[in-house]
Amino acid sequence: MNRIILSKLKNLKGKKIAVIGDIILDKYVYGEVNRISPEAPVPVVKANNIEYKLGAAANVAKNIAYMGGVPILIGLSGTDQATSILFPLLNKNSISSQYLIEKKDFKTNIKERVIALNQQMLRIDYDPDNNKYKIFPHIKKVLEKNHIDAIIIEDYNKGLIKKSTMENIVRFANKKNIPTISDPHPTRNISFYKGSFCLTPNLNEAEQLLRIKKSLPYEELVKRTQNACGNKMVLLTLGKHGMILYDKKVHFIPTKVKKVYDVTGAGDTVVALFTLGLASGLSSIESAILANYGASYVVTQLGAAAPTPDIIKEIISNN
Repeated sequence: MNRIILSKLKNLKGKKIAVIGDIILDKYVYGEVNRISPEAPVPVVKANNIEYKLGAAANVAKNIAYMGGVPILIGLSGTDQATSILFPLLNKNSISSQYLIEKKDFKTNIKERVIALNQQMLRIDYDPDNNKYKIFPHIKKVLEKNHIDAIIIEDYNKGLIKKSTMENIVRFANKKNIPTISDPHPTRNISFYKGSFCLTPNLNEAEQLLRIKKSLPYEELVKRTQNACGNKMVLLTLGKHGMILYDKKVHFIPTKVKKVYDVTGAGDTVVALFTLGLASGLSSIESAILANYGASYVVTQLGAAAPTPDIIKEIISNN
């Protein structure tokens, strides 16, 4: 299997993947802790450095670009300070901003993480109300203009992906025979993603989407997910336990990670590489294994990282 994946890595180059969804700017504040606050029993972090990275749909696009694909990032942008930081980051990571829709009153979502003592101490989410925009006509124009090989719906429930938007994208994609891979948000009902070619939840997301109050065996969980949503396949990620692909058969893919440092962005890598693999002629199981290798690299890095073909080749050579 590894030899087949290696032989097909070159096919990933140039594949156009539309990434439709919420864009988040990740802010990292790095510092050190030397004392406890006199105001409350909490550590005082002395900030030494601030770094910004691409998050959510933008990070998925980054993963596609790093693997040689062409991401078509479709989302909302504003004119705020966060946007002025976001655009240079997109350009630096070979992601075009030309398909983003600018709204003057739109505020960029930010996740701020405070890191000290080699661990995340705190996360602050800045989630403005961005639910008033209807953009499917723009999405449709972009999809029609470009020869898209696959579509990723990156749903963080920040206001971009509404039910009508989701239904219209899936209807358009199915009519054009373009696979749509949905990375779901656990606050949705699973029927929200009905008709998607594939769903890629993690364990917690799958249980919440199905409104399950008790744990189920993994095999039953993926089958219930597929039955409830009508997908052709389901890729369920299990953290340190690997992942399960269900495509009429159940395939367990064990993790290759020896030590997890930071899981930030691992799900983005999975959906990006899995979709890129499918679009490039890899089988579903080959694509899932490729995604697993990519995630095994990302969780050993601090912050949302992205693998390259050379990194994948190195990981495979060591397994």
